[in-house]
Amino acid sequence: MDPGRVKVLHIISGLGVGGAERLLLWAAKYHDRDKYPIGVVSMMSGGELATEIRDSGVPVVELGQAKGRLTPAGFRNLLSTVASVRPEVIQGHMFHSNLLTRLTKLFVSKDSRVINTVHIEWEPFRRKIAYALTAPLVDGTVTFSPDAGKVFTETGPVGRPIRYIPYGIEVGPRAKKDREGLRTRLGIDLPGPMWITVGRLSRQKAYPDLIEAFAMIKPVQGGPTLLIVGEGEDKPILEKLIQEKGLLHRVRLLGVRHDVPDLLAASDAFVLSSHWEGNPLVVLEAMRASLPIVTTRVGMVPTMTVDGKTAFVVEPNRPDLLASAMEKLMTLGHQARTMGEAGRERLERYYDFRSMQKELELFYSELIRDHGNAGSEEIVDGV
Repeated sequence: MDPGRVKVLHIISGLGVGGAERLLLWAAKYHDRDKYPIGVVSMMSGGELATEIRDSGVPVVELGQAKGRLTPAGFRNLLSTVASVRPEVIQGHMFHSNLLTRLTKLFVSKDSRVINTVHIEWEPFRRKIAYALTAPLVDGTVTFSPDAGKVFTETGPVGRPIRYIPYGIEVGPRAKKDREGLRTRLGIDLPGPMWITVGRLSRQKAYPDLIEAFAMIKPVQGGPTLLIVGEGEDKPILEKLIQEKGLLHRVRLLGVRHDVPDLLAASDAFVLSSHWEGNPLVVLEAMRASLPIVTTRVGMVPTMTVDGKTAFVVEPNRPDLLASAMEKLMTLGHQARTMGEAGRERLERYYDFRSMQKELELFYSELIRDHGNAGSEEIVDGV
């Protein structure tokens, strides 16, 4: 092995548009190509981000597995790919791919360092059992929460280091706002503030709470509008609730969109109503768009934002508090824009993905250097 060169192979279930997948896209753009060349294996095929990753000069292998299914042939193809690449580091993303990276160590990657990536803090009991049984096969864990040591533990015979690295996103230049053009294209004729939220239409995101809150808001400046971007199993529930509350002209379910940055840039404020989260990248994306934020106190959101300065933070499961915070923000005028600018400045200072990638690459080198003396399961702050 060339001590000055660390070959990294990422394994992920698919390359659709999601938080973990976008982190891989940014890694493809900003990794140290000379010292830490990377490749990507997607267990499924046809993800939207596969082409973008390839266009960044990173090889992508797609194995054609069905969602949630792994065939013997698919596992053999994974082992063959790992054996041909011979990476120094194999990094898994999310539960199923984390387990697969561990299993490769039993067959073809005995000399590789296996890293797992924890994108969410909570896992059901059966997954914790699977992690515990395979704990001796992992060399280190990357987490995006400083509390992961309390919620993500491995009871195997040997402790492994857990490295906390704060989430980052691709910051990029400030987006140009085309609020009126967007309203025209969407057929929105209400002159009031335009709110936006982005995420899967699922129980986690608590969109019924948000619609309840929106129905409580007193009309401001001709009436606010709410854009909900995403698809999911709760869509029929939300459609019914929107109709029952008489909000058909004020709340729009936009489905999956590929122009989310443009939608954010053209909106006036962002709202997150979730019952639970890990590190929602969409909050950072709202900060990138210089949007003031109303959010529930979930996951790492209170760390990403500053209550009263970049956002108003309320307790989850309280539509009344959500409505009050949204009303308060809409009365601030210029001060609301100041909050959005403060969020953008905070993003640039603390959540630039390039810093995150450097910390990750440092962890690679440390694991290779210290292999055999990994230490205990303490969280090592990557900041």
